Amino acid sequence: MKTVHHYAWELRPTVLDDLGLVAAVRSYVKAFTARTGLRVRFEVDPALGHPDANCTLALFRIAQGALSNIERHARARHASVVLRARPAAVRLEVKDDGRAFDVQRLELESAKEERHLGLLVMRERMEMVGGTLSIVSGAGRGTTVRADAPLTAEGASP
Repeated sequence: MKTVHHYAWELRPTVLDDLGLVAAVRSYVKAFTARTGLRVRFEVDPALGHPDANCTLALFRIAQGALSNIERHARARHASVVLRARPAAVRLEVKDDGRAFDVQRLELESAKEERHLGLLVMRERMEMVGGTLSIVSGAGRGTTVRADAPLTAEGASP
């Protein structure tokens, strides 16, 4: 039963619907840190708006995916998750100090060989809500995943 509850929470945590994006990401970061031992700084802009349910879920999933990639691939010692207010949007930034990778090569591979689908899925999630995703990775700088989601998903009523 504990395993079923864990997977249900991973799919759609009730805190996301009940308390919103900030509480859900904070809770996920806390659980991630406890599970992995990786120190993750969490920061929220006090002027942060409240995106609609579709954008909230997309941003939450990006945070999950980015932290999962850090755990599996980055060999990072530190990471940060930051939610910032943007004009009519919310920006999520997940950064680490781990190993860099060639973003363009992995995105090409994922398109051709159906490998490294996590990056492709993150990009598609943002596009589905009218947002954007950028990934920057460099030796000695780690990786930054930046997602900008509108406060109202494309095609949704305001």
